Amino acid sequence: MICTTCQTCLQQSVADQTVAPNGWRGGQAHHPTNSSFKQSIADGCYVCTTIWANPERSRSPGSIPVAASVDSGDEVSDTASGTISSAPCTEYTVALCRGSNAQTRRFQFTYLPPPSLTAGAPSKTTKIKKGNCFLLQPVSDAEREPDTHLIDPSTGSARTLALAKHWVSECTEKHGQCKILAEDRGWYPTRLLELSDSGQSVRLIQTKETAPTGRYMTLTHRWGPVDVMKLTKATFPGLAKGVQISSLPQLFQDSIHVTRELGIRYLWIDSLCILQDRDDLSDWRHESLRMETVYSNSYCNISAASAADPTESLFNTRTSESIQPPIVELKPPNPSGNGPDMAKPFMFYDQYFWDKEVSKAPVNTRAWAVQERLLAPRVLHFGKRQLAWECFDKDAAEIYPAGLPQHLTKLPGARFKCLDPNVFHELKTRVGITDAGETPTAYLLWSRLVDVYSECALTFPKDKLIACAGLAKRMAPILQDEYIAGMWRRYLEGELLWIVPGAQVPGSSSRPKEYRAPTWSWASVDGLIRAGAPTVEHAMIKVEDYHLTYPVDDKMSDISGGWLRLRGVLREMKLSRTSAPAGAPNYHQWDMTLDGVKVTTVPDTKTGYVQPQVFLDVFSEDFERENTEGLFAMCARSPKGDGDLTTGASMYILLFRVVDRATGTFERIGIARESGQEGKARIMALRRDSQAPQLPCIEYRDGLHSIRVI
Repeated sequence: MICTTCQTCLQQSVADQTVAPNGWRGGQAHHPTNSSFKQSIADGCYVCTTIWANPERSRSPGSIPVAASVDSGDEVSDTASGTISSAPCTEYTVALCRGSNAQTRRFQFTYLPPPSLTAGAPSKTTKIKKGNCFLLQPVSDAEREPDTHLIDPSTGSARTLALAKHWVSECTEKHGQCKILAEDRGWYPTRLLELSDSGQSVRLIQTKETAPTGRYMTLTHRWGPVDVMKLTKATFPGLAKGVQISSLPQLFQDSIHVTRELGIRYLWIDSLCILQDRDDLSDWRHESLRMETVYSNSYCNISAASAADPTESLFNTRTSESIQPPIVELKPPNPSGNGPDMAKPFMFYDQYFWDKEVSKAPVNTRAWAVQERLLAPRVLHFGKRQLAWECFDKDAAEIYPAGLPQHLTKLPGARFKCLDPNVFHELKTRVGITDAGETPTAYLLWSRLVDVYSECALTFPKDKLIACAGLAKRMAPILQDEYIAGMWRRYLEGELLWIVPGAQVPGSSSRPKEYRAPTWSWASVDGLIRAGAPTVEHAMIKVEDYHLTYPVDDKMSDISGGWLRLRGVLREMKLSRTSAPAGAPNYHQWDMTLDGVKVTTVPDTKTGYVQPQVFLDVFSEDFERENTEGLFAMCARSPKGDGDLTTGASMYILLFRVVDRATGTFERIGIARESGQEGKARIMALRRDSQAPQLPCIEYRDGLHSIRVI
């Protein structure tokens, strides 16, 4: 259902014939006060409860925490005058959808928290609109209507779990690729929890000593800060003897219940199946490198999508009205202009429900969960508001039990399983995709995986490489290439050109104090990464050699040290702060000087953005000390190796600080990108300084420097 306020907004939108295609008409009032918004949420309005449940509410600067109650504020008070402001609590913009008929509209709702929750009046920094997009579409045009079957108040009800059983059986019996993966290969993890026949207890078994019979399931969950039962040398005897299920944390109890309901006898939970002794990590190191096999052989993975830690339940309560996209009766203008307007049924649905319920669910912001979600052949996501399903063949949810409509599968976060290297390879073959040009599509897939993985958080930052080792092991037989600190040897010159897009503002990225990877690897940075393009075309650098050391005999595990020998044209560089672009006072920009020549320009004086654009790996306020001690740059890729700059491709320049002049040793500090034709030509035309042979390097030969990057 939808509230009267939402119904009025929708009716006004279909009656308005002046809305332009993809031309947003913004700033229209929705709920006038926090009280009316609160009442609509209490009544179960589909739109208002969806806006309130948006996880972006807890991620936006100055926004209210997701745990806050809507009771926390009321009418917006003007702090200066003490009067009640006319500012609404929510507002919306609307536009026609490109390529659709004149009655399909896209809405974007904006939530403006009251001052009591944001320590001030609503402003641009406290508006939360990301993800609050809805589509209003005539039912006659809908590809597939949401299912109208009964949705129980709990995601753990018998009816809900019956749907889970249906998805599993359909997948294992009817899906071609999934049927192959459903075959029992007879492989088992080192330890498993065995469910008793009585249903009252579980025991930990060593699979080499007690051979399992049948399949096993796995659990993906957040550990959180709480201290709950874990497998240690001290707890091992008790768990091996058997414990009452009721003695386990609630999340584990619920996961055991789901496992039993699906007819499976064994469950793998990381914290109960891997020894967690802090003074002896040998078992953890050994088992963590087997995650690819553990999850790949799982019958089905249970994802505790919304639980913050094991003390919370796997299941959640909800109302059917709050998650079922409503069918509303609206009166668009009579196209003939004669007679009264006739009511027509419209479907109104949240375009990004999958992104919010699954892809951006709390558990899927964990780095470890990326490979667990990808590698498991099928996943049941127990979300905040509904149960969802992923396998290689389809995505589904309680409101779309037969599978997501095609237009929803094209939105961010959907069809995540297609990122799995095996599935990607199979789909590519099925639809006849061939590797175009020099770059095989599988390398592009790895770049996308790096992008996705870098957005996720780690409880222990040192796990950056080991938490994606399973993905690397899945990818290795497909690429038939050498894995190097999160990248691959064949296109290493291109993959070195990764970017940290947000490091122009404070707090967006960091390098951990504890060594994790060389500075030339994206794995050395915590923060959003955009992977370097897997190509060596037009490269101006060459990787001559590299060396990495590992604490264990596995090149996909942690790294304890390493260097890269890189050859190219080295230039002295200086960086100095310049003015911020228009409307972005906290955005740091840098003037760049190469060999004493300033190469920075401001192509667009209206925006104030400079070229080349400097992307630091980690935010910095200034480089006064580094400019004195020594900053250097090396052009890494030009638009055309032959000097033809007519192409629209950008030029990339690696940025370094010197560590040891005597040995030609450097650390990477960032990368610069020049997109303008004149700027690229100006940099390419720089004359070599007469002091070039004296610049710090391992070797200077034929106008090129060989340096060591650590």
